[in-house]
Amino acid sequence: STYLVAGLATLLAYAGWVLSPIGIPADVAFLNRTLSATLFWVVAVLVNRSRVAILDRSARQLAALVNSSVDAIISQDLHGMITSWNGAAERLFGYDASERVGHPLSAIMASEQVCEEAVKSRQLLSGVTVPPYDTAWLHRDGSVIELSLSRSPIRDQFGSVVGISTIAHDITARLKAEASLKHSEVTLHAFFESASLMMGVVEVLEDYIRNLSSNRATARFLGIAQEAVSGRTASELGVAPEVIRMWLNHYRLCIKEHSPVRFEYEHRSVRGGKVEQRSLLATVSLIDQGADGVARCSFIVDDVTEWRRAEDMLREAHALLERRVAERTAELGSATVRARTLAQRLFEVQEAERRTVAQDLHDEIGQVLTALKLNLQQIQ
Repeated sequence: STYLVAGLATLLAYAGWVLSPIGIPADVAFLNRTLSATLFWVVAVLVNRSRVAILDRSARQLAALVNSSVDAIISQDLHGMITSWNGAAERLFGYDASERVGHPLSAIMASEQVCEEAVKSRQLLSGVTVPPYDTAWLHRDGSVIELSLSRSPIRDQFGSVVGISTIAHDITARLKAEASLKHSEVTLHAFFESASLMMGVVEVLEDYIRNLSSNRATARFLGIAQEAVSGRTASELGVAPEVIRMWLNHYRLCIKEHSPVRFEYEHRSVRGGKVEQRSLLATVSLIDQGADGVARCSFIVDDVTEWRRAEDMLREAHALLERRVAERTAELGSATVRARTLAQRLFEVQEAERRTVAQDLHDEIGQVLTALKLNLQQIQ
């Protein structure tokens, strides 16, 4: 285009020389037109050279960008042959550029993918845009690589399609992470639904609480279908106003402190015409708080009625045991006193008996000895 403009300017300059008024020397007019034409062509050459230099620099920058990309970038010509294979493609598929340039791209595809990719290639060569899609191609060692492909036609300066560009991003790690996350979500959901504890998520508003989700244990406790709990407020579920105020106070405390709050209360409900009282141990925690100021909190509630009854029975049994121990201790003390008195009496009886025996022995032996003495004296 610059040369075209320079040529047109040269023609106009010499046309002006032909049409110039009489009186200007011919050699001066010719010299002026020649110098002007020379200037036109010098400027055209300089402009073209600067543009070539810019394009060359852009091409080098683009080549550096392609080679330094973490994604595999592959280009093909109109016949499907690979014309460029960057370093990321070498690392991803295990082939050097020299091994793949000039060969078809189908060599790294599974046999069942060749026809499908050929259809997409024909669409791209016809100028039809193909949205990004996920697929799996093969590594040099035969292992499967999960990829996210972005393919687009390559156009020349006139807009004609001259090839296909393919950008391949390895999503193997992402798919593994997604599979692990999905497995964790399934496990967590199964735990949430099968838990014996009442669990759920609520929105804490100014003066009421809206249930967002609840597990089956919560629905069973409330005596309604699980689907009917979501989206309804606590008052719509039949919770007493004083209980709602109590829950609101604990929710506001956990939101203010940004820490879980644990509390216990007595829940009364009417079932079958009878008032049923249950002891509930609840823990509320803040999940997040949106820009609109609406806080989402979780709750975990355990029915500890049987525990409390067992504790009451244990306390009663302990008190009864204490009373029995006190009674037995008193009886034992009384028996000890009686035994001590009896022992003292026995000791006194034994002493009296000893004195009696001693006295009897003393008198009898004394008499015998006296008689023996008299007899001996008589014999003597």
